[in-house]
Amino acid sequence: MDDRERFIQESDDPNFGRDIAEKVYEGLKRTGGVRPSREFVLVDRSAIGLGSVFLRLRAKLNWHKLFQELIADFDEVALAERQKIALEAARVPPPLNGL
Repeated sequence: MDDRERFIQESDDPNFGRDIAEKVYEGLKRTGGVRPSREFVLVDRSAIGLGSVFLRLRAKLNWHKLFQELIADFDEVALAERQKIALEAARVPPPLNGL
């Protein structure tokens, strides 16, 4: 990420996203594909939706700075513990592969 103000997408080409998706799809076909987690679908759709909003609003931010601020106090151990507690409280079954 560049440490500067910029739009979420520099290109105004309406086919830009489609071209990227086609390249990703071709790469996945060559490597045998992936099986995304349940959570990935929600996060991916949220990111697409927010990206669309930022495009329409012509939002120009320093995405690098914003990201660095978000992760500044990240603690993987604390996150894992919070997730464990939340999953147990919601009675979510463990994944089938045991991970």
